[in-house]
Amino acid sequence: MRKYETGRLFFIVLGLGLWLLCLWLLAGDDGGREREIFGWSVGFMALMATTHALLFAKYGQRKALEADWLRRNGRPLQAEVVKISRSGHHSEWRIKARCVDERGNVTRYKSHLLNGNPGKKFRIGDPITVYVDPADPKRYWMDSGIEAENL
Repeated sequence: MRKYETGRLFFIVLGLGLWLLCLWLLAGDDGGREREIFGWSVGFMALMATTHALLFAKYGQRKALEADWLRRNGRPLQAEVVKISRSGHHSEWRIKARCVDERGNVTRYKSHLLNGNPGKKFRIGDPITVYVDPADPKRYWMDSGIEAENL
């Protein structure tokens, strides 16, 4: 199960559990004012968890959908890998590449943060495909073949 599906499932279950707890707390008459206040507090947390789950479901795969669109509709370019490096203290990797057009203009590209080491698949100087949006050249996606973080 990917991180996206795990996160979505977690917040759905959390929201459902909090709503049930809220209903149970507010339905009882034996707790008095403190139980009612606690019930409303749990209801607020349930509302926040449900809102988070809905937003996560709607926007959580935005980068993956954009990458699919660029793969289908983008203009493929062959770029040259110029750097493979780690980003931060975690195990995220990044590929930096450049492409020189027929006029001699250099355009630089960088991949999304990657979960795996791309150095096993690519070396400096190797070609890599970059899909560029024909309408907006600043919008692109680099096809590394490695699962990206938060993608």
